[in-house]
Amino acid sequence: MGINRDEKLVLEDYEKADKVWIYVRWGDLYTKWFGDNYYDLDRARVLYEKALEIADDRSKLDAELRIKDLEEGQ
Repeated sequence: MGINRDEKLVLEDYEKADKVWIYVRWGDLYTKWFGDNYYDLDRARVLYEKALEIADDRSKLDAELRIKDLEEGQ
């Protein structure tokens, strides 16, 4: 399976903290918080979980809160 165009964004040479927020904000694009666009809550969750894999303690909390909000339907 090849790398898609979007995945190339996070493979570039960014600081670790920047990569966390790329995943978090990318996930936000698939939620109702971003607007009345396209919702894909499963995809949002996958991206938040990717952020969790590389996040430090402070950033982890932000990603965990977003996942919690998804579970609560907010």
